[in-house]
Amino acid sequence: MTLKSFISFLKIAIFPVGILAITSLSEFSVSQSNVLNLVNNKKALSLFHIILLVVRFGAISFLLTSWAWFAGTTFYEEKPSLPEAFVIGWRKIPRCFLAVVPIWFITMVYAQFLFLILKAFSIIFFQVDIISGVLSVIFVTSLGLPLLLFCISKFLLLVPTVVFEKGPSVEALVKANSYVPVKTMPKNWRYLLSGSSALIIGVILPSWTFAAIFSIISPYFGSGEGLLATQLAGLALLIVAGPFAIDYIVRFYFQRIKKIKPAV
Repeated sequence: MTLKSFISFLKIAIFPVGILAITSLSEFSVSQSNVLNLVNNKKALSLFHIILLVVRFGAISFLLTSWAWFAGTTFYEEKPSLPEAFVIGWRKIPRCFLAVVPIWFITMVYAQFLFLILKAFSIIFFQVDIISGVLSVIFVTSLGLPLLLFCISKFLLLVPTVVFEKGPSVEALVKANSYVPVKTMPKNWRYLLSGSSALIIGVILPSWTFAAIFSIISPYFGSGEGLLATQLAGLALLIVAGPFAIDYIVRFYFQRIKKIKPAV
């Protein structure tokens, strides 16, 4: 990726990242003012978080589709259009939303389960000594991480499939899964490992910060200040690493699945 392309990715990210930042600040302000607790209405609290979740997923869906479109147009055009990426990103929000949410939810639940096991092992073995604690963390991670990478690899091409192919969201899920059959995964393990790792670091991990799953690790991450800090850190990671992850995945999609060479 060139510096010019990266700057274009950042320009595309201004609007959705701004929306995500506003939701984080709004959530923090409400938690500090204690407005919903004063109302003493659990339904109002649930409705508030549901609205936040929908808005955030809409913003992330727009970001992913517009980034993917911009990265993909380099295979057809020498000068990709930013306005076109905005328009396509806006149009593809519902389809991306419905396709990505199931995979995101499954990985999030799995991550929560993994964090619980890590916390339990840490509590037990760090009381013995530091070396035992570190080894226990490495042991649990080495057992749990491969399954997560496998799941992400199977649906690695979901976003470009949603963006560049027609059909309902369920069909996009089926197609993306078929593009990475189990029997060919050993042959392409370097590409899949690189792509899934980049996607976890650049997109999935930042998105998890908005689900407050890190509160399992420490109560601080569940507090208002901790939640805001992790969300802003997640946004920073999304802005920096997200473009590289999406660009890599889209190039993998066109060069190895569609067999198309870039126009530039």
